[in-house]
Amino acid sequence: MDIIRPFYFMPDFIPRDYSSVKVSSSDFENQAYKRYFGGGSAKWELRGAFQCYFLEKMGMQIFSSFLDIGCGPLRGGSHIIKYLNADMYQGVDYNADFIDVARTTVEQNPSLKIKKPQFQVLQNFAFEQLAKRCDFALVFSVLNHCAPAEKTLFFEALPHALRPLGRVYITHAYWFESTMISAESLTVTKVMTKAHDIALDLELSDWGWEESESIFPILELTLTG
Repeated sequence: MDIIRPFYFMPDFIPRDYSSVKVSSSDFENQAYKRYFGGGSAKWELRGAFQCYFLEKMGMQIFSSFLDIGCGPLRGGSHIIKYLNADMYQGVDYNADFIDVARTTVEQNPSLKIKKPQFQVLQNFAFEQLAKRCDFALVFSVLNHCAPAEKTLFFEALPHALRPLGRVYITHAYWFESTMISAESLTVTKVMTKAHDIALDLELSDWGWEESESIFPILELTLTG
């Protein structure tokens, strides 16, 4: 399935390289790391909560196992961890400092710590190193910051991340072409191009996005084999 890309789906930013971002102890204390992410501190909570809202709309339940690909310092992860049952959340990122922030955030928050989330520094989408495969996965504003070769690695490795009939959601997917998927077991099962494809009453402005910003198209891929 090819994606039709109207002009408003094209990016209005330069892809970011998060690999060199360092988070000092003072950066953690004053939450300065939030400036590296869209919306910054001002929209951190709203945009993070949206990720959990979105996954609920897609059918994720509290007992679903979940993989947060590019979890960063838990903008969305903190909300998703609270929603899920214990031992259901895995977060991976290639930036070790972001993973340190995630672990410290959980350690300092009893409502997160009790859920026993797992975190892992993962390079090159090496999903075969995961402790378990998941029912749902989210790649929120991650692949749009990746080079073509990294996108290829992602799709090659993705079957190792999902259980049979597991689903992954990829936002900001204006760059996607069906030829990127080589695994016969992966199928594009849904393409969302507007807010009302998620929920009829959804207004993204309520979650911290301006009209000039877009998280679409959002792809749903299912492991069918």
